[in-house]
Amino acid sequence: MKYTLDDVYGSAGKELTDKMLAVVGKENIVECFYKPNKGLDNKRPYDLCHEGNSGKLERAIMDILTAAHGG
Repeated sequence: MKYTLDDVYGSAGKELTDKMLAVVGKENIVECFYKPNKGLDNKRPYDLCHEGNSGKLERAIMDILTAAHGG
């Protein structure tokens, strides 16, 4: 199945997807969302959202964003 940015918005919601876009960019978000991530215990961001654990994903994204801005 070929996923799209709209699928990511549907799974993660607008706020979280916008944060992910700030980290990985529009050209990479779909692949990153459906690919296992070592920083997320080898889970896909998609899995965390569907397990009701999107808070873990959001914390990881915010850690990246605040470090990138000297926070």
